[in-house]
Amino acid sequence: MHMAIATANKLWTAAELRAIPDERNRYEIIDGELFVTPAPALRHQALLMRLLRVIDPYVETHQLGYAMVSPADVELTADTVVQPDLFVI
Repeated sequence: MHMAIATANKLWTAAELRAIPDERNRYEIIDGELFVTPAPALRHQALLMRLLRVIDPYVETHQLGYAMVSPADVELTADTVVQPDLFVI
């Protein structure tokens, strides 16, 4: 579950997001809106690992790139930076 942070109608950029000190929180911006996400639950992480074990061999066999898990920032635009649980690059 994401929670938007009230920032007085400020729109955030990727550069501003990277300037936030590392507080071990997971910050994302979507269309300029800042979000903080709580740590995933154990069940969520267990399911993520099961999914990775299915997807990773497929990605490797078909030479599609690399299956990755967060934490990793994926900058989609100057005002949208997300940390998907699982993604392929």
